[in-house]
Amino acid sequence: MIYWKCISAQRLTFLDASDNEIAVLPPKFGDCKWLKVARLSRNHITDMRQVIGQTALEELNLAQNEVTQIPDNISNMTSLVTLDLSHNGLTSLHPAICLVSAAFFLRNLRNN
Repeated sequence: MIYWKCISAQRLTFLDASDNEIAVLPPKFGDCKWLKVARLSRNHITDMRQVIGQTALEELNLAQNEVTQIPDNISNMTSLVTLDLSHNGLTSLHPAICLVSAAFFLRNLRNN
């Protein structure tokens, strides 16, 4: 179990919350404006919109969750360099994925 009060740390830059059966990220997650790395693999997250507001994120790992769509406003994540969405239920890719950043690398879409 994760104690989400810890996440309200304003200067949090790295979060590994993998393997926690998380289905919904708390509203406090949006307060982590300095967050550079979010490893949220092997949970039950279905909605990426909770993460899109993290414009400082450089690495996002949502592998082995239950994500089915990539929101069109993913292009707002201008610092994102690496995205892993393997082993989800993606049915399509939104064209906005191409507008993320010049350094963006879609690391893995295997098993969708």
